[in-house]
Amino acid sequence: MKRTHSWNKGVLLLSRFAGALLLAAFAVSCKQNVDTPKTKTFSVTFSTNAKEYGTLTATLDDRPFTGGNVAAGKTVTFTAQANAGYEVERWTVNGTAVANNTTASYSHKVTAKADVKVFFKAAGNTKYTVRHLQEGVDGTYTKGEEEPKTGTTGKNTEATAKTYTGFITPATVDQKPIAADGSTVIEIKYARKEITLTFNLAGGAIDGKSDPVVRKGKYGAEVKDLPEPSKLKRTGYTFSGWNPELPETFPAEDASYTAQWAREGDYTITYNLNDGTDNGGNPASYNVETATITLKPAGRTGYKFKGWYSNAACTGTSVEKIEKGSTGNKVFWAKWEPKTDTKYTVKHFKEKVTGGYDGVQAEIETLAGTTGKNTAATAKTYTGFITPTVDQKPIAADGSTVIEIKYVRKEITLTFNLAGGNIDGKSDPVVRKGKYEATVTKPAAPKKDGYTFSGWNPGLPETFPVEDATYTAQWTKLHFVTFTVEGTPPNGTLTATLDGKAIDTGAMVAEGKIVEFTANDNDYAVENWTVTPPAARIAGGQPGESTAKVKITAATTVKVTFSPYKKVAFEKLDEYLKTANAASDGIYYIEVTDLTASDVKGVDWSDPSPLGMILKSNASKKVALKLGAIAGLTDMSHCFPDCKNLTQVPMIPNGVTNMRYCFFRCENLTQAPVIPDKVTDMNSCFYGCTSLTQAPVIPSSVTDMR
Repeated sequence: MKRTHSWNKGVLLLSRFAGALLLAAFAVSCKQNVDTPKTKTFSVTFSTNAKEYGTLTATLDDRPFTGGNVAAGKTVTFTAQANAGYEVERWTVNGTAVANNTTASYSHKVTAKADVKVFFKAAGNTKYTVRHLQEGVDGTYTKGEEEPKTGTTGKNTEATAKTYTGFITPATVDQKPIAADGSTVIEIKYARKEITLTFNLAGGAIDGKSDPVVRKGKYGAEVKDLPEPSKLKRTGYTFSGWNPELPETFPAEDASYTAQWAREGDYTITYNLNDGTDNGGNPASYNVETATITLKPAGRTGYKFKGWYSNAACTGTSVEKIEKGSTGNKVFWAKWEPKTDTKYTVKHFKEKVTGGYDGVQAEIETLAGTTGKNTAATAKTYTGFITPTVDQKPIAADGSTVIEIKYVRKEITLTFNLAGGNIDGKSDPVVRKGKYEATVTKPAAPKKDGYTFSGWNPGLPETFPVEDATYTAQWTKLHFVTFTVEGTPPNGTLTATLDGKAIDTGAMVAEGKIVEFTANDNDYAVENWTVTPPAARIAGGQPGESTAKVKITAATTVKVTFSPYKKVAFEKLDEYLKTANAASDGIYYIEVTDLTASDVKGVDWSDPSPLGMILKSNASKKVALKLGAIAGLTDMSHCFPDCKNLTQVPMIPNGVTNMRYCFFRCENLTQAPVIPDKVTDMNSCFYGCTSLTQAPVIPSSVTDMR
């Protein structure tokens, strides 16, 4: 039983120990869970500038994202879908433009709250159609030539009317805003000309009326109700036809036709003009008694008359005369040869920067060629434009042929190499494309650690040049510039400006720049400048000067020290003490100049030197004196006895050997001077100087210190 009890007791202890371990593990695990930091999240929203222009969607972890909180470090990808007639203009994040992105996508790494917005703009290449409708002879308009054109969505079309033979060119064209979907159609209607034909009876009459007969109709319409030959009467003559021949339809312009008459009993002469316009005024008849008739040339625009022939094929020998005594009716056919100097026009149009050719002033050439043959127009070479092939046309006899040659602007590619820099963290070259002479959208200034961007090489043009070009970022090395005031307290400040703007110590400054430093004293004077490297100082920076100019060529340090002492000539000292203001600590810091040896030597402790007398006469003014080199000075005995307002004289001039009673009972002297090595007599020199807290260093040369 005892063993069993011990065993049970052991089990109980083990179970308690295991439970304690379990609780400890649970506590540790709980503690770890509690201590795990939460991932930061930030609100991300997005929108477009106008829903009617396009849509914006987003994905996060390859899943659709509609906005909300996103874990820091995650990337949200945005996709813009522009509606027809629109395109992406720019992206912004929290109102700041995303550099170099006019594409349809943008990826944003979340590091803070972000509101992403895409801006759409009207596209400049939206299509529209111009239809040129010609009136039919029945008065209705049918679809004719159709022109595809492009323009900016929302802007008015720039359709222009054409010139068609026999039709009236409209004086104005009703333009319309260009629909984004390319559905805009401009219809330009060309009414047919109203043509007047006049029939001159040339001495004859119809129903007894000899006035000219007039017929009107639309160009191209059938000519009806012509004067009937049987009704044309002239006493003693027979009607033999019209000159020129009558058309079957109304021509493009008004025209006149003259009746031709042959004497009764005469033989008739008939002229087939073969598209000529008149028979030259040749007679319509003859008889055996008629004098020899020399036939006159017929007329036809754009052609040379080559003679009258007695056969329709115009072969054989031409007929020049009808000899007197000839008999029989005569029939002649006119023979033509195309002129080789028929004029035609060539118009050269350069594409506008915004696209299209409407309103462009053409360069016009007047050329000549053979009627009926193709033109021989040639394209020119214009800087920045693509030279096209030319569609030739047959040359119209009337010189109305026009050849239009259109020159498309070159598409130019500009490449910006960042040369080790980056724009928004991207170091790939930036590419800009655009038409020749279009405005260049310049990249944002790139960045590079340790350097400042100084421009592009070569310099950037305002507009796209004539050929593709590459530009390389130029970098200027940056150097640290530090500056400070030496001394405790500093007794002044030192400021710096770069290009007129203040900079702080530790600023990075571009190599070659000039920094201007200004020492601002607080009732003190500049004592010394230290510029490292020394060669960097290019102006100023001398003791006593308050400014210095430093050219930055390496890491640069500028230090300045201030002296509280103001230089006052001995003869002006008394006046200065009576009129000037003390420093902020109530002490007059004075470096006395123009002293002589006799100015600093007294007679005895009750009869001080002239310098000491001035101090005693201004007993209420605390004074600290600095003495420069004094020619021939060896004796400063009894110089300042009982000058209770003297607080310090930092250094005794070299050459002094006697300082007996020099500072006798100068009770407020707080700082002992540096004593030169040649002094031998210091008897009672600092007697009664109760404010001294530290003894001066006594030279080994001193023999009397009673």
